[in-house]
Order: sequence, then C-alpha cells, then structure tokens
Amino acid sequence: MKEYQATMVSACSSHGCFLYANKDKLRLLYFCIGEALTDVAVYTYVSNDRYLEEIIYVEALSCISIYRLPASFGELVAIQGAAFRSGVKGNRNEMNIKNVWAKRGTLKVSNQSELLIGLKKKVPVIEITQTLKVNNTITIPEKVTLKGATTDTRIIFEAGMDGIEVTNNNTLSDLCIEVSPKNRAIFNSYNQKSMGNLKIKNVKTIGSVQILAKSKIQNGHIEMINLHIIEADVLNRMERPEGFGVSVIQGALTIWNQQQSKDSVLSVSINGIQIGGKDKPVLGSGIFLSGYGPNALPNHNGILTADVIDTDEIHSTGKIRLGISDVISGGLFIVHGVKVKNMTNRGTVTTYGVNDMVLDNWGEVSQWIAKKSITSHGASGIGFVNFGKISVLTIQSTIETFGQGARGFNAYTGDIGTACFKKVITHGDGAIGIQTSTRIDRLIVNDGIFTYGNIGDSLVEGIIKKIPAQGLSILKGTKANSFEIHGGIHVKGKDVDILNIENNAAIKSLMVKE
Repeated sequence: MKEYQATMVSACSSHGCFLYANKDKLRLLYFCIGEALTDVAVYTYVSNDRYLEEIIYVEALSCISIYRLPASFGELVAIQGAAFRSGVKGNRNEMNIKNVWAKRGTLKVSNQSELLIGLKKKVPVIEITQTLKVNNTITIPEKVTLKGATTDTRIIFEAGMDGIEVTNNNTLSDLCIEVSPKNRAIFNSYNQKSMGNLKIKNVKTIGSVQILAKSKIQNGHIEMINLHIIEADVLNRMERPEGFGVSVIQGALTIWNQQQSKDSVLSVSINGIQIGGKDKPVLGSGIFLSGYGPNALPNHNGILTADVIDTDEIHSTGKIRLGISDVISGGLFIVHGVKVKNMTNRGTVTTYGVNDMVLDNWGEVSQWIAKKSITSHGASGIGFVNFGKISVLTIQSTIETFGQGARGFNAYTGDIGTACFKKVITHGDGAIGIQTSTRIDRLIVNDGIFTYGNIGDSLVEGIIKKIPAQGLSILKGTKANSFEIHGGIHVKGKDVDILNIENNAAIKSLMVKE
C-alpha cells in the first residue's frame, strides 16, 4: 500500500474542479464561481490493488466527495463547481472512473485517522462505516453528529479509557460504543454554559452514560431514544447524594444537575432504555436521575425535569454488603430535585442484592405506571419506595421480593394521591407487604397481599430494625381517605399480624375483601 499527499494549486479563472493524476503525484485545483477555495482538509491518497481512494471535505461548500481512480492514473476529471454546491453529481468527463458522492455535509470514515480529521475539521455529520478501534477518548465538537452506517456499527476504545465526550448540540446515533465497564462510554464536557440539545438514538454501550451539570454547565436538554447499556460498573464513584439516612450509588445511566443556581435547569426525555440483563445486571443503580439537593424543587434551584421517561427491562445490583445501613441503590432511582410528568416502566425491573431498591422516588412524579413485574432478590431490597410526591401510581403487575426485610411497598414521608397495585408478595423475615406513615389519599390492591416470613431485620431510613412480616402496616402519620384490599391479606409467618394500625394513624375507610 502506497500513500500520496496532495498538492494544492490556487487559481481564480473559470470555475469547476479539476483532478490531474500521473504516476508520481496528484494535483487538485478547486474553483468556486469567481474565487479559489483555499480551506480544504488534508488529503491522503492510498493506492491498493486497483483504485486510488480520496476522501475530502470541502469546508466552504459543505460537501463531501469520494473519488476512486484507477491506480494506473493518467486521467483528467472535470466536475462543475455547481455540482459541489448542490451536493449532487454534475457533468463530468471520465475514463474508467468511479465517482461516489456522500450526502451533503456527511463524511464517511473507516479508521481512526479519518475520524480524527473529521472531528478536527468539525464536519457536520460523520458516519462510521465499519468497526473502529480508538486508542484515546474523543471529543465531539459543537453541532456535530456522529453516527454509524448501521445500528451494529462498533467503536471500541482502548482498555481503561473513557469513550465519547459530547459538548454542545451533538447527536450520537446507530452506534455500539465499547469501553471497559468501569469507564464512561458517553459523558459531557463541563467547559461551556450549555449542552444545547443532546440526542442519543439507537445506541448500545458497554460502559456507563454520565451527564452532569457542573462547573460551567448550567442547562441543556437530553433526548434518549432506544439506549441499551449492556454492561457497566459504577461502584467506584464515591460522589453520591444523601437523604433519609442513606447515600445513593450512581447509575449505569446517571443524569445529575449539581448546580445550585436558580438559572440551572436540565431537561430530559427518555423513550426506550434497557439496562443490563438477567444474567449480567449492571453494578450500581440502573437509572439515576437527580437534581441539586433536598430543597431544589421548593426553591427551584438546580432541578431536573422530564416530560417522558419510558423504560424497557432494567437489571441492577449495588453489591452492598449485608449489614451496611447507610448505602443503597435502585433499579430506577428518582433522587432529589427531579420533576417527572409521565413515567412508564414497560419492561420488568429487577434488583439482585442487599439494599437494592427496585423503584425509588424522592422527587415529584405526576403519573407513574409499571406494566411488568417489580422484583428484588436481596435483604432490604424493597419493591417500591416513596419519599417524594406522586399524583397517580399504578402498578399493573406483581411486586415480589425475596429477602429478609424486603418490604413490598413503603411510603414514610411525602405525598401520594392514588396508589393502585395488582398484587404484593414478600418472601422473608421482616418483609412487610405494605407499610405507610404519610399521606395517601387512596390505596387499592386488586389481587391481595401475601407475606411469607416471621420477625427479622429490615432497613428503615438508614437504621436496621427488627420488624414482623405483617401484611399491611399503617403507622402513625398516615393520613388517608380510603384503603381497599381486594383478594385479602395472607400472612404465613408465626405470630405475625395480618394487619397493624397504630394510634394516631388517620384513615377514613379501610376495606379488606377476599
């Protein structure tokens, strides 16, 4: 394989594009109407068996052309300048020549060198045509799209490296981005005031996705469509929000507004996201969304808003040791300062370890619907936890937990309008079915509450306590209009009450029906 370097020749008469090739060198002459083009990318020509290939970006005309010439050379090609401006084939004189045009503003790359040239020249759209191996983190310039030729296009980074750093108004699509699981496949720069609109579509990753508002970043909108984080490990990230006696491990997907300013708002839209797999849960939380802190929403500073969050399957574990009481994780964790209009879990959500909540809310959600099963495997792995505000909560499938102290549902603070459950089942000592100590206007269970356990340890607001696996526990502080339990309350533990109602619990109507 032999490489040739182009020689740029300037002229200002006529217009058009001329390529002249002979056996020793290649000369190019570029003309626009009335002026020569002098701002053209570096050219590298590689001859192999038959063809000499040139990939160029004519920056001034926002057009890409790819020429294939017989390696024997000796031809003259003339293409009218108007063809460059329109991005379509123009008239040409050719002898045994293939002329291939890329879409206007798009550069097709097949190796690291071509990719880096495209990034350096800030080509608007860069398309990766085959698997690329990259030996360093890459940064996507402002207003640049990086995409794959197909949804299986892979970009593989050297071990121990983070992957793609986005800046402002970027799009990543149709890519499989692979880094070491402990590294970030996608993350953002903190060097500008805004991220603009970040779009991630049809992307798979090995490695986490982390978007933070910190340093100079004050705002931005993140749109995610069909994101699959196959494998990730975020257990070594020690920056964790705190509240209710615990700290929360970050997620395979982390979006976190860390700014205290009232001018700082991140917004997000997620349509179709899958985290981990049944045989390989991600290490850490699954999805982690957070604003600045506990007072972010009332003070309107450092908040994160979401119109839509729509998830597929989520599998996660925090790998927390038994006996640890001040660290938790979650399959999907809405932390402080987050306001969501519509949350839908279309796929199963499953956690696999100690203190791994399945669904946990510290923010505000207008409507939350879970269509498939909510399952935990681990001590104090609670099915659904609410410390925030939910207007309407609808769990259309079974909440089922397997582990000591793994309650099905609890709401200790916050506010819930209507909560409707299909069925709640717990397997473990100290694993209460449903426990409340806050305002819930209306709670409905359609197919019963079932507990299989005796007295045991359970994590309650950062403290491990011994509690019995009661079916329904209504503690003081509960304020409710009505609780309706259809399908009965079934308790299999020895000396465990089906129902416990404490003094000072205010509930206007309670109905339990087999």
